[in-house]
Amino acid sequence: MAALRKENIEILDIFRCPHSRKSKCNCHKPSPGLIVQALNKYPDIDLESSIYIGNSISDLALANEFRLEFFRLEFYGINFNCKNQFDSLSQIRKYIL
Repeated sequence: MAALRKENIEILDIFRCPHSRKSKCNCHKPSPGLIVQALNKYPDIDLESSIYIGNSISDLALANEFRLEFFRLEFYGINFNCKNQFDSLSQIRKYIL
């Protein structure tokens, strides 16, 4: 969160899945539950102008389901290719602004 604040990026809320993968809940990525929760709490979210930042194939799958532009933040040695790959939030911020 400090890194985001340093880049003047405001986070309104955090949505997380507390369940294990085995639970097969609706909020474990790539299931849509977390984005649905956000849309229910903040109905003015404009998905057409929203982006999704993640680091996993399940993040990419969820972004694709909602037709969100996906930005891969590279860390933890997870390796997969996608169109928009960045090493830091600062790089993503510069690219989208």
